[in-house]
Amino acid sequence: VGELMALGWDQVDLDAARLRITRSLQYLDGEPTLVEPKTRAGVRELAVPPNAVTALRAHRVAQNETALGLGKAWRNRMNLVFTSQTGAPLNRHAVLRQYLRPLLKVPETMNFHLLRHTGASLMLARHVPVPVVQEMLGHANPAITMSIYSHALPNSQGLVAETMNEVFGGD
Repeated sequence: VGELMALGWDQVDLDAARLRITRSLQYLDGEPTLVEPKTRAGVRELAVPPNAVTALRAHRVAQNETALGLGKAWRNRMNLVFTSQTGAPLNRHAVLRQYLRPLLKVPETMNFHLLRHTGASLMLARHVPVPVVQEMLGHANPAITMSIYSHALPNSQGLVAETMNEVFGGD
């Protein structure tokens, strides 16, 4: 969630439907601070689905209108995508409550960790290759992804049997 809290408009390319994760936001001694990801794998570029591009475009317009309305009271000094109504950085609970829940229509009981876990599990269940899931999550290597999410892999043996049957001309 720190990566979402730190996402800046300069890291979002809506025309290319891409965003770049280069930092995380942490509160150090009560102050919002941008920090580097824990590993090199944490720095990554991600594709943005069309529905998210549409939502981000609308959000940017609304945020710009709010900033114009507030003038000097607008406090988005870090050029953040997700802010409070006055442009201040958010905490992890506010990002989920203000932005993710309304967009994704997730239940109140779902926290960010569970949302991330569900997303990764669904990607694996839909046969997204482990290295792709690893990259999206920012894990340093696929072993980390597999150790956490291996339960989400579909019937891999059955998939191998079907693939071999197709490759070698089965019915």
